[in-house]
Amino acid sequence: MTTAGKPIPGATVGFSATSPGGAIVASNGSHADANGVAIFHFPAVKIPGAYHVHATVLNTSAKADAVVSVIPLRKTTVGLSVATSITVGRELALSLTLQGPDGPMADATIGIFIDGAHAHDVKTGAGGSAAYSVSSLGLGKHELGAAYAGNVKAGFASSEVH
Repeated sequence: MTTAGKPIPGATVGFSATSPGGAIVASNGSHADANGVAIFHFPAVKIPGAYHVHATVLNTSAKADAVVSVIPLRKTTVGLSVATSITVGRELALSLTLQGPDGPMADATIGIFIDGAHAHDVKTGAGGSAAYSVSSLGLGKHELGAAYAGNVKAGFASSEVH
C-alpha cells in the first residue's frame, strides 16, 4: 500500500480467494506493515487450477486482483510392514518403502510415529526403503505410523500410513 510513492502503514486490507469453480476458499483481513505490505496466506487447496485473489483497502476505492496457479503435486506412497504381535521387552522391526510416480524414492526423510507422537526420522536408501526398530513398547495396543512430508520444490505430495 502506497500513496504518492510512500508506504501506508496500518492500512486494513481485505483478501478473498476463489476456486476455479467460483467458490470462496479463503477470506480474511490484514494490516499493512511499516513498508505498506499486507500479507495474505493462501490456504492449502486440493484442486489444481487458477485461483482468483482479490484485495480491497478498507475505506478506499483501492483494489487489486491476481491469479494464483495451483499445480498438482505428484503422488507418493509410504509402505509399512510390521508384525502384528510381539513379545514385551523385544524390539519391533519396521520395514518402510517410499514410492513416487517414477518408482522408489531415495534420500527422502520418513517420520516414524508411535501412539501419535513423533519418535524418529529415517532416510530412505537407493531402493526407496528404510528400517527402524521400536523398543520399549508396553503391553497393549499401539498405533504405529510413518509419514513423508512431501517436497513442494521437487513436486512430490505428502503421504502417510498407520
